[in-house]
Amino acid sequence: MSVSRIVTAVSYALARKMDQFITFPTGERARKVMHKFGEKGGIRGIVGAIDCTHVQIVKPKGNQLFYINRKGYHSMNIQAVCNADRCFTSVLAKFPGSAHDSRIFSQSALCADFEAGRKTGILLGDAGYDCKSYLLTPYDNARSRIEGRFNKRHARQRVLIEQAFGCLKSRFHILHGEIRLPSPTKVCAIVVACCVLHNMAIRRNLPNFYNVIDDHQPPEEAARPDQGHGGRSGPVIRDEIARLLMLA
Repeated sequence: MSVSRIVTAVSYALARKMDQFITFPTGERARKVMHKFGEKGGIRGIVGAIDCTHVQIVKPKGNQLFYINRKGYHSMNIQAVCNADRCFTSVLAKFPGSAHDSRIFSQSALCADFEAGRKTGILLGDAGYDCKSYLLTPYDNARSRIEGRFNKRHARQRVLIEQAFGCLKSRFHILHGEIRLPSPTKVCAIVVACCVLHNMAIRRNLPNFYNVIDDHQPPEEAARPDQGHGGRSGPVIRDEIARLLMLA
């Protein structure tokens, strides 16, 4: 059996374990995740930081344009959510490089769960996402101290997903360059397998040589938004939290 086939077989085996090692927090686990995010000195009620990262692939057969991202190379756009420990709690690996981050989220089961109330808490995303009651984004061009303070606190917590991707690609160098497999489906299996192994490594406190910059300072009292939301829009909730942060 060739090395390529062995890698693919092992990747599929690990990817099938995804539901055991990559799980979105609910109940008591969710409360613990919210507490850890709150310790970062920002916004309480956060259950995860969300973003996407591109993994380069060889030019696939058919529908090649769908895989060309905005930087001009072929890729898969991988969505992930992480907790405050930089463990992945949700991974979606199936969209081509041309897919926008917000489109991927809107078509995901995770989004459907939040919309239906099956998931609770708040996600933090960058300006590429729509601001919703359960997914808060930073203010565009903050025009006041209140908005600027919110953006700083938001960034302090949201950066964890960027650090998680950095750790992932540091552990598994195959994700740094072009994955030379002809099938995007096989590439996605490799990505998910790496995410599973990443979580296992964190839970076992294995070393990682990625230099995670964690600007830990004594946290100020964090704002605690109303978890019910009562049908309020994302921008309204963001304004409320921003005002609370000024009082903290």
